[in-house]
Amino acid sequence: MELHFKKAFMGKEWSINDSEINIGSTKIFLSTISKATRIKPKGMGTNGVITIYYEQNKATSLVYCRADEKIGEEAYNMILDKIYEVEAKKYEEIRKKCTICSHVFCYTMKDIENNLAIAKQAKSAATVGVFSALSGNTTAAGIQTMQIQNLTNSIVDYDKCPKCGSYKLVDATEEDIAAMNAPQPAPQSTPQVAALSPAEELKKFKELLDMGVITQEEFDAKKKALLGL
Repeated sequence: MELHFKKAFMGKEWSINDSEINIGSTKIFLSTISKATRIKPKGMGTNGVITIYYEQNKATSLVYCRADEKIGEEAYNMILDKIYEVEAKKYEEIRKKCTICSHVFCYTMKDIENNLAIAKQAKSAATVGVFSALSGNTTAAGIQTMQIQNLTNSIVDYDKCPKCGSYKLVDATEEDIAAMNAPQPAPQSTPQVAALSPAEELKKFKELLDMGVITQEEFDAKKKALLGL
């Protein structure tokens, strides 16, 4: 579906389809839009405005006249639907299996985004640290170095197995996931050996005495211990 909007006062001619917005010669992909707000036309002769935020730090306004309010509503909903779709995909699991230790683990594009955000913070801290060092403020430079180290340590390498550290990964299959989620058999307990009574212990040591394994003195000492003499 494609919607076309004629040039409105203080605006430009623009159109929108399922994948992009065209404003003159400018093309904006819906998948790059992170936020959208709208001001509805409040009366005859007033315009509606859809403000979109895209490619992280850019923004622009899509203006439509009062007569196009209905399709303006459709255009706004198309943008919102795409934003929700893109956001939902960020939380879809990417499942990997290590070919070395067979460990299966998952992550999402949101996790990758978090890594990039941390890397950006580390870069900013590095810049501050350089300026602090150049200005002779060694204390501030040291603090920034510690912050950089902490931030760097918190970045997760999803190309590496978290269990054995191998980089030999493949996409996990449904069978791999099922095996990972299957209940593990309970560990078998070691059978308990019943303790011998003093009489049974004494009989055992008497047999050892008769066999010549222990001496009479050793047997007598054990006998006294067992009988509490």
